[in-house]
Amino acid sequence: MPTGGTDAACDPARTALRYGVFHALTDAVTVAVVFRAVRAGGVPLESALALVVAYDLLAFAGQLVLGWAQDRWYGPRAALWAGAVLGAVATTVHGVTPMAAVVLAGTANALVHLGAGASVLRLGLHVATPAGLFVAPGALGLGVGLWLGRNPGIGPLWPLGMLLLLVLLPLVRLPSVPGRRAEAAPAGPPRAGDVRSHLAPRSGTRPAGPSQAGPSPSGPSPAGPSPAGPSLSGLPHLAPDILRGALVLLLVSIAVRSLVGLTAARGYQRSDWLVVGIPVAGFLGKSLGGVVADRFGWIRTTVTVLLVSAPLVAVPWSHPVILLAGLLAFQMTMPVTLVTVARLMPNRLGTAFGWTCFALALGSLPAMFDWGGVLSARPMLFGWILVAAVAVFAGLTLAEVGDRDRDRGPGGGLATRTITGTGRDGVDECPAPQPSR
Repeated sequence: MPTGGTDAACDPARTALRYGVFHALTDAVTVAVVFRAVRAGGVPLESALALVVAYDLLAFAGQLVLGWAQDRWYGPRAALWAGAVLGAVATTVHGVTPMAAVVLAGTANALVHLGAGASVLRLGLHVATPAGLFVAPGALGLGVGLWLGRNPGIGPLWPLGMLLLLVLLPLVRLPSVPGRRAEAAPAGPPRAGDVRSHLAPRSGTRPAGPSQAGPSPSGPSPAGPSPAGPSLSGLPHLAPDILRGALVLLLVSIAVRSLVGLTAARGYQRSDWLVVGIPVAGFLGKSLGGVVADRFGWIRTTVTVLLVSAPLVAVPWSHPVILLAGLLAFQMTMPVTLVTVARLMPNRLGTAFGWTCFALALGSLPAMFDWGGVLSARPMLFGWILVAAVAVFAGLTLAEVGDRDRDRGPGGGLATRTITGTGRDGVDECPAPQPSR
């Protein structure tokens, strides 16, 4: 994966895809390590379940703590290197010490998610497409990792660990984007991908007010987190409750997506359609979700695809291809929720990414235990999807209101914001994008 020229390296979609390939490889390696460790250790079923739960907690819930640490003490590039090295080491010890291998794999997965995720979010919070292109390959990596982990006869894992390090080398040379304007909306008429797009005037009308002229005369708001800021670093005094409410609602929708996504196939006979189709549906849904949302509007797209997916997922169909179509639509909400959470804390992108993965971990817990069967029963799935639709609609709406109250400049338009604290990696900057007129 050569870096190419600076212009190519700064292209958001291309850069996100490069990080997405690394993300997929990391998921494949770490998941394979966990399942190989369980097999090599000859552990009983209860202990095997404990190892899988420990991995999930480290790889997903652990991102909340590690993301905060990344924002505070070290940058994304350090997280990427640490994750790759730990992942490579895990491929060499899984047959000797299963618990150590699981801890290494879980920590490696979390660090790579955070380092790569923050790097992609730096590309800009005005569109959801890059986030989808980055996260989507992980679904394929998970499927490959399960296959490698359950078939030890394929060969050792340490060559994949070495490949992990080799693939990382060109990534850390990609230009960083310190100081880049990453706020979703320069002042002026909202674009299709903007959170505010659901309030855009109908065709044939023109928005009133000075915001029509372009960015706010005040320029970027002061950079850096509030000295006495709460956990949502940088929250203003004007709308902290609104933005906290938006965060909670968005995290609820993410947790529900995790629960439904993991349990929707229960009751279907195991077949190649499901083994191959579920990762592919996840990949296509997340990849297309950002593209479609940027084209037709974030709120319109997320609510629509959730409502469309409800009967396809909740009703037992004779052929699983209908379920897969529902899961594809269901997963299309991911890019928008991820980017919107990041918009709520634009100077703490590691923490933002950690919050979303923490919600994924919470939603997955009922799927791992018998007591969760009631929550994931097929009649309940329809209700959960409706809860997700209401939560994401309310969360995106509150995020728009909070953005408006927080960033409205003296001219009446949303002022742009600058992400700070992203220059610690010491790599070249991409040129700041010019706001579209």
